[in-house]
Amino acid sequence: MTWLRRELIEKRQFQVEVVKEMSDKGHNLALVLPTAAGKTLMAFEEADLFLAKGKVVFFAPNTNLVRQNYRQILNFFNLKASEVQMITGIIPPHKRAEVWRQAKFVSATPETMVNDLAHGRVKIGDYSLFIFDEFHQGGDNYAYTDLAIISHKNNITRLGLSATPGVDDEEFDRALANLRMSEFVVRSAESTGLSEHSWPKYEFKRIVTITRELKYYAYIIETKLEDIFKLLRELGYVQGAIRILSIQELNRIIAQARRQDIIDENGEVILNRRVLTQAAEYFKLRHFLSVLMTENYVSAWKFYEKLLKESKAKQKIRASWRIVTDGRFQVIVRDLEKKLVTHEKHPKLLHLIDLLYHLMYQKHQVIIFCNDKNSQQGILQALETYPFFEGKARVIHSESSKRGRAKNEEVIQAFRDKEIPILISTSILEAGIDIPSVDAIINYSLPLEESTMIQRRGRVGRFKDGYIYYLAMDHVFDKSLLYATFAKKRKMLLTIHDRARGVRAPEQLKLFGT
Repeated sequence: MTWLRRELIEKRQFQVEVVKEMSDKGHNLALVLPTAAGKTLMAFEEADLFLAKGKVVFFAPNTNLVRQNYRQILNFFNLKASEVQMITGIIPPHKRAEVWRQAKFVSATPETMVNDLAHGRVKIGDYSLFIFDEFHQGGDNYAYTDLAIISHKNNITRLGLSATPGVDDEEFDRALANLRMSEFVVRSAESTGLSEHSWPKYEFKRIVTITRELKYYAYIIETKLEDIFKLLRELGYVQGAIRILSIQELNRIIAQARRQDIIDENGEVILNRRVLTQAAEYFKLRHFLSVLMTENYVSAWKFYEKLLKESKAKQKIRASWRIVTDGRFQVIVRDLEKKLVTHEKHPKLLHLIDLLYHLMYQKHQVIIFCNDKNSQQGILQALETYPFFEGKARVIHSESSKRGRAKNEEVIQAFRDKEIPILISTSILEAGIDIPSVDAIINYSLPLEESTMIQRRGRVGRFKDGYIYYLAMDHVFDKSLLYATFAKKRKMLLTIHDRARGVRAPEQLKLFGT
């Protein structure tokens, strides 16, 4: 018996070949394909085989992907509405047991099933197949790993889907091993048949010059960072020449300080508070410098407001208090306040606006990616000061409320229908969400990881040429991130390309006797 409505699926030869290879290799495998190559439809082919044996669960790492997969299951399978369910933490726990019992094909977040299994709301013996969307997220502390162990013990077949399995062979193999997968099927963008269905993607790096004013602000903050560095070096927590410490180095210093007990004058063991305060102050100043140099003035002001609130709290944070009461720091704060009142634009924002004028003239649909909501707000406020952009841009970010999610759906649909040409998004649109009408993406905030870069690239070039822009300030934070992420992206794509050609067999195959 078959449930899949194959008449709705456009048959492509490379997909037929991939499905056959999946069948030949057996079960518990990972499917790695470029974005928009049809991974979900190929997973549906596998699910159609397993529905006769038991229930199927399609896991995704966030509710937006869960919702999208749910709709596709409803569309592509001849199943009753009650037999297809979407299960997330939004549904009250006492109601989920009945939903699990009724459903034959479920789209769910992994944490929800782990929780329901622990509380006896799910009968694990009813299931035949677990599908893990974005399986590369299956790290040691993620619910995917727990579900892989459970399914392995209960003889439930596993299928993983990803476009970004790891930056190198070691990461690739670790991702497979975490989910107890013994086989893989890989195709790169250059694979035979697949390249015929892909469109060119043109990438542009734009380096934005730092103004004298920003250089002065950077000098003020970096001088304070140097003072803290020298103190930490005297105390033996850092070595070498003065430099801007990385987040990893700061985390190491904090962890080391917490391990080293200090005896006070009364003979009591206390935490090394001096080092912890200095490290925390460095951490906060470094972040302020980062948003001021690489984001916009609104982002910097919002972070200052957070520091101010922490400094005035009943249990004030000493590191924040030291920063906001520093006379040198107050020079920057006063200037920032003036800029917000006069709507002065950050140089990166001015470059973005110039680029958007060019793209709007070509009637492009554009997604602007930011790393946080404050940066989004700064961009939207800047665009709204120009009559040309009035009503043309909307923001979208993760929402926990039902009303917020409905608003996101409304905004995405308006973008799909070309009612609005500009979406300002956080990570919510990076992976999996299907918006075929995107012409260009602008990385206003640079991607923090190579997988994020590849996922963002996947939003364009689906049905026509795609354009990808990277805006980087001429500052060490942006430039080092830009070049490091590009290097890792090239390494990951080379790993995928080699695996697609069968250059190297994964070490973890030995783990399961295959």
